Amino acid sequence: MKKNVFISHASADIEIAQIVCEILEDNNITCWFAPRDIPPGTAFNEEIIKAIRYSIIFVLILTSKSNLSDHVKRELERATNYKLPIFTIRAQNIRPSAGIEFFLSLAQWIDFFDKNDTKPILIAADNIKAKMAGIVDSKKISSPTHFKLNFNKEINVGKINTDCIAISNDFKKISIASSSEFRVLDFETLTVLNKNLFGHANYITAMAFSKNDNNHLITVAEDRIVLWNLIEEEIVSVIPREVGSTYRGLRINNDSELLLEYSWHSEQNQYTQVFDISLENAIAKFEGIKANCGDFHPSNDYVVCGFWNGEIKAFSLKEKQQINTKFMTEANHIKIIRFTPCGNYFITYADNWGGEDIKIWDCTKWKCIDRIKLRNKCNRVHHIQFDNANQQLMIFQDKLVSFYYY
Repeated sequence: MKKNVFISHASADIEIAQIVCEILEDNNITCWFAPRDIPPGTAFNEEIIKAIRYSIIFVLILTSKSNLSDHVKRELERATNYKLPIFTIRAQNIRPSAGIEFFLSLAQWIDFFDKNDTKPILIAADNIKAKMAGIVDSKKISSPTHFKLNFNKEINVGKINTDCIAISNDFKKISIASSSEFRVLDFETLTVLNKNLFGHANYITAMAFSKNDNNHLITVAEDRIVLWNLIEEEIVSVIPREVGSTYRGLRINNDSELLLEYSWHSEQNQYTQVFDISLENAIAKFEGIKANCGDFHPSNDYVVCGFWNGEIKAFSLKEKQQINTKFMTEANHIKIIRFTPCGNYFITYADNWGGEDIKIWDCTKWKCIDRIKLRNKCNRVHHIQFDNANQQLMIFQDKLVSFYYY
């Protein structure tokens, strides 16, 4: 179950954490803290990472013990990675160590030296509620009763000979992969910003800019997953893949560092799985499913996958099973699936024998509600990107980028 607040503390400070948790929960703020919320028989570290990822606020209990705790430092690093607001409750009159202070905001400190005086935690509860309300408001996306795309313009960008594209969160950079290498360009001018970078022995099949900043990029190929520092043009970390297996990246959700991929070991051992890049293991596996493309619902509760024969299937990450009945499109090969930012609809791009088209699907009814014939059918579509800030959809073809308002 997702909670509002993750409480980070040293194991010796469990009593203080319990007091803070009780006061916050008495004020309708749900909390997660170890060991209370770790299910029996589960991996301690994995549960902590998942809890931080799905929380809204991070609360640190700062004491002499937590000040020197490597576990607390790692939790702070994860919270910063997921861009969680950090509230510091100082339970002792100490200054944070250098390793701790790096992550903290002085504007969000509250002193709680007397366990019998709950007023500081009540103040913290009010501040947390206010912060949560602001976060929720900023994330609110309109949920239209009908989703409609209207053509706006198209721009000639020259030849884009690739099946793998990533665009930075601020829409200032675009990364284009070709075979086992990639390059980064300025999105507006298409000026090359990086030399071609090699990090794989196989074709790059998926990539995404880091959620934290636009100077880090994740690339996925059959041999390994690589995190790049684009400023230094060097590899930061590598996750090797199982020898003798074939992996094809379908989609990276950079908000949560989840990778949707298809894996093939043999004709009898094929599956589609969701791989957690931060945990370096699979969190959901769907045996016998050979997906060709897919996307994560904005809630991260399920994925929708497309197949070569035109089928579309949805799979729950929690229940680890299909959640919709199988249905067919009119197309032959589904190549791209993208959810709308509101999550009520998704779009598919497919090769429909006589021409290529875009379809809009209603997630609640699991049926097609609209269809758009591409203006330039001869140009293959490589990538589809939503720009919610400007309420537009971008369709990248061989030589053109088409813009549609929604």
